[in-house]
Amino acid sequence: MTRIGSEEWLTLVKINFVRHVIRQMPLKGVEAMHIRAESLADDVSPGPLFDVVVCRALSESSAALALAKPLLAPGGRIILYRGPGNCAKPNSNGQVAVKGADFLQTVITYPLPYTHFSRRIDILDYRS
Repeated sequence: MTRIGSEEWLTLVKINFVRHVIRQMPLKGVEAMHIRAESLADDVSPGPLFDVVVCRALSESSAALALAKPLLAPGGRIILYRGPGNCAKPNSNGQVAVKGADFLQTVITYPLPYTHFSRRIDILDYRS
């Protein structure tokens, strides 16, 4: 597992919590990293790829997909945590096309506690 985040101290606190959970579970083959997506894409190409890439706090789905796609192993999955807008737009077949690759999209919508707002998670399964 790789959690990509900004350089803010709060992100580092979150990464350290995820590392603690990994140690306590214990999970094999799971790693939490504090690194920007752009840097990670440069570091892994053409090295190891990931089964799951989780993206959050990116303004547009197209930007998230462009950053996540080079990191994804064939048959992998991209999970986009989305606000109320800027969601990945599927074609008529229910797939999201990204630079020569198709993703099958599943959408989960959930309410934020104690508010009238909702958020959305886009799960994109890579079809190589």
